[in-house]
Amino acid sequence: MAVHPPAAGGKTAWGVGDLISKTADDTEEMQRRRKAAGEFNDREEKRLRSLKDMDSRAEDIMESRRERKRNWEIGIIQGADTFKSRQLEILRKLEENKLQRKADKKAKMEEEAAANPEKKDAAEKKKNKKKKKKKESSSSSSKSESSDSDSSSSSPSEKKAKKEKPAKVIKIIPVDPQKAAELEAEQRRAQAEAKRKSEEIKARERDVKKKAREQLAAFDAETKRKEAEDEAKRLAGLQKKAVEADAKKKQDAKNKKEEDEAKKKADEAKKNSVESIARKKAAEDAMKSAKSDVFKSKSAREPVAGGYFKGQHVLANQDITIRGTLVVRNNTAGTIMGKAESDPIGRIAVRFVPRADGGTAVINAVPKEIRKG
Repeated sequence: MAVHPPAAGGKTAWGVGDLISKTADDTEEMQRRRKAAGEFNDREEKRLRSLKDMDSRAEDIMESRRERKRNWEIGIIQGADTFKSRQLEILRKLEENKLQRKADKKAKMEEEAAANPEKKDAAEKKKNKKKKKKKESSSSSSKSESSDSDSSSSSPSEKKAKKEKPAKVIKIIPVDPQKAAELEAEQRRAQAEAKRKSEEIKARERDVKKKAREQLAAFDAETKRKEAEDEAKRLAGLQKKAVEADAKKKQDAKNKKEEDEAKKKADEAKKNSVESIARKKAAEDAMKSAKSDVFKSKSAREPVAGGYFKGQHVLANQDITIRGTLVVRNNTAGTIMGKAESDPIGRIAVRFVPRADGGTAVINAVPKEIRKG
């Protein structure tokens, strides 16, 4: 499986890519991928937990760093003589270790030869055979190679003598105090430069954190402002809907009231028209009856109760009701038709035009309910 860098949109080399596999994928490969993905998730979770813990202990960490910064002191490099003696001591120990290794190797070889002489002879024969073969193959080579073959064809005793030569004396060049002082100054400058760079890095980190906090605060403020605007729009919409609903309700009530009033007026107009027609007809009938009565009784007037006479014009002295129903209003004109059939002595038959109830029949009134017209 080809692994492409994450920048190219491919899978990473540590196994955090997509776990969706094809049918032909190997089970072990899938297990390896799942294991790698699980390990990566564990590392990521551990890193996040560590960051969260450091965030919770930020004040303590900053305080400990400030304390170390206060107590920090630049180490002082020792003088040139001390440096020289330390270097000589190191070289002496290296030479002693080298000689000790050579002695240990030689003793081990002697012990092996004493324990197995036959093995030693076979090794020497094999060694001599190799040297002879090498000498034959290098007979036509250069002078340096011939010298090498001569040295290789030498006896083992000579080799042993060469091996037992005293160790080379290593000359130690004394350290110049001026160079040591320059080296010390250079180290101090390097330390100062490293400290300056560390301070610059810390300052940049502080600036980055400050900018991040400012951006976060600006984002929070913008989010709150948008939420406030949305809430204000929502409240304005609700208020507008409430006002529209109230106005519609008032308009419906007004329309209904107007319809009721129009209906009532129409009913009253209809009723008045019916009453007016009835009154007009009753008046005409009364006029005709009165004319006929007057014509009939011109020669002789018939007296009735209360000193009135038949055919006399009168007015209602008050509102006249029958079983609580108003039939004749006050000051309504009427004509005496004669004595009342129900009570000829105490009542008078009077025809009032128009009647309040729209009727045309005569009224049997008592003398106090009418007056001369």
